[in-house]
Amino acid sequence: MRPSPSCWTAPLRSSSAARSTLYERQGKTMPEGWVVNREGQTCTDPKQVLKDLIAGQCALNPLGGLGEDLAGYKGYGYATVVEILSSCLQQGNFLQALSGFDAQGHKRPIE
Repeated sequence: MRPSPSCWTAPLRSSSAARSTLYERQGKTMPEGWVVNREGQTCTDPKQVLKDLIAGQCALNPLGGLGEDLAGYKGYGYATVVEILSSCLQQGNFLQALSGFDAQGHKRPIE
């Protein structure tokens, strides 16, 4: 039997429709910032969220949700991971090594 290839996955939403179902079953309201409606208002009623998701009247926010309470935008972290992995795989420089300066602030050639 041939081994399956390894794969790195990462969720790109702050929540999922399954999480909304869980909140509905427990009778809890959802945290603000996970879901927004067409007017940009946050939705916290899981029953209404599930109906609106199916009808296309609301949307799950991207990873991190809205604002600092839910940790905000995560794009910088993903961009850094992509830069490091793609540079390492080709044995190239990345991050500070591309600035053109050494640790003391002196100019140096980029290798």
